[in-house]
Amino acid sequence: MTKLARSVLAVAALGVLVSGCAQASPQVVGVRGPAIAQLEGWIMPTEILGLSVVPEKVAAQLAEIPQKTYVDGVVVYGLRSGTLLEATLQVSHLVKGTPAESNRFQQTFLAAMNTGSVAVPVSLGGQTVYLSSGTNQTLGSWFRGPMYFVLAIRSDYPLPRTLIRDLVGIQA
Repeated sequence: MTKLARSVLAVAALGVLVSGCAQASPQVVGVRGPAIAQLEGWIMPTEILGLSVVPEKVAAQLAEIPQKTYVDGVVVYGLRSGTLLEATLQVSHLVKGTPAESNRFQQTFLAAMNTGSVAVPVSLGGQTVYLSSGTNQTLGSWFRGPMYFVLAIRSDYPLPRTLIRDLVGIQA
């Protein structure tokens, strides 16, 4: 797995039950990495903007997350131009009872990402997307119901906003 894919998978650890997110009901039960399931039935096109879309194998990386997280299911897709990984999309299902629609929860959850930059909210087709940057990458994150999405794009990819817009438009 490439450095870019590993950095996105680290976002699964971002779902760690941090104290600032503790406004969830007492019934919220955290899930440790080894118990995080591979999301099934998530349909993605096989190609987006000329990039092939292929699920990544992430079980070994998930198994290394010892903390409890707000994530109970995940799938990571690699978006490639030939063999070059241009971006990854992590789709995570949040545990039942997580207040994913709460602005406070979202802000605390995003702060836990600690990319070194402030996540700036923008509206794309009525969906709030938080844009930030990491080392040599652009990050787009958004919440939709019990789902959390993180798109990490190489900093030299020529169409980052178009890619974000296209992926935000895909419905579960």
